[in-house]
Amino acid sequence: GLTDNHGLGPRGAMQLAECLAGDRKHPLAQRLEGLYLSDTHVADDGVAPLMSELACLTQLQRLALNSNGITDLGAEVVAQKLTAWTGKGLHTLGLSKNNMTSTGVAALLHAACHVARPLTKLFLNDNFGADDAGHAAAAF
Repeated sequence: GLTDNHGLGPRGAMQLAECLAGDRKHPLAQRLEGLYLSDTHVADDGVAPLMSELACLTQLQRLALNSNGITDLGAEVVAQKLTAWTGKGLHTLGLSKNNMTSTGVAALLHAACHVARPLTKLFLNDNFGADDAGHAAAAF
């Protein structure tokens, strides 16, 4: 994992996405089951290209994007990519301690319930703008 790698940022996330896109047949890309990118400052700008490529990793089951400054805009991107996920089955997604409001949380909850293989663990706690996230969760 690259957790606590503050220098990664959106640019590093884009470069990581390009590497993954460039060699999907590499043995590592075919076997990668977990990717931990918490507290790497990926932000909204990095999450879009990253999610586009991660969706093609057929074995990816766990993804941690906690503490990355992801807002509702990034949450919408993640939600869209979840519904188009082609892999074996992402079952755990961590998006705790970001900057989402109940709007972003609701989009993620909706997507998590409407994928081919629903997520079994979705971590959304401590999103600073989601004071009323409980209401969004109650709708599901």
